[in-house]
Amino acid sequence: MSLLNIKMARYLSMVGLAVLNIGQAEAVIVVGSGVDLIDTKHYVINTDQSNLNYSQGFIVFGAEQNAENYDLAGTFDTVIKRFWWDYYLDGDAEGSQGTFTYETNWLEFVNPSLNSGGLPSDFSFPSFPNFMSSDTEFFGSSGPCALPFGPNTSCSGSSLGESSLSGYFRANKIFIEGSQPDSVFPFSGYQYHIEATVVPVPAAFWLFISGLSVLAIRHRS
Repeated sequence: MSLLNIKMARYLSMVGLAVLNIGQAEAVIVVGSGVDLIDTKHYVINTDQSNLNYSQGFIVFGAEQNAENYDLAGTFDTVIKRFWWDYYLDGDAEGSQGTFTYETNWLEFVNPSLNSGGLPSDFSFPSFPNFMSSDTEFFGSSGPCALPFGPNTSCSGSSLGESSLSGYFRANKIFIEGSQPDSVFPFSGYQYHIEATVVPVPAAFWLFISGLSVLAIRHRS
């Protein structure tokens, strides 16, 4: 399966039927796989440019339909990982036609620390993986097919009430647009816009790391 088809299948899985089907994509022979850490950063949310609101997806006649708005403040980390698979073509058990590599990059949000004062208790900061469609853009959902799959696996369908988001990096900032459906009323839910700025790693940290490296070299010597 080509990379384009993989991307399209994952995109469709986020908006598709409420049916899950995981199976064999094509008869390649996977001979190795792994996960490499590409990058990790610490961000602080720009409260003035970020917001969270809850809106009802149904109309109550005679009642005023006002969205509930909340402030977002706090910090979180981003982790970008490379998932890769080495494989032989179908029928080439010895790899005489060469070894091929299929790889995708995925972004995760970890270690969220939000100022919970005034935030609704049922709102969750996104923790699902997000596909990096380019070096600066990403999208993802909590759907069962929105995961790193190898070239020999296919997945189609989705589940009801999926959270989703999209975003991009620009300079030292990250921009996120997302939604989290209500667990009781799927057409209601939260929408959020997050702008956050990366926190530079203190110079003292790099001095500490370089010092450890010098000690390690001396120890080997």
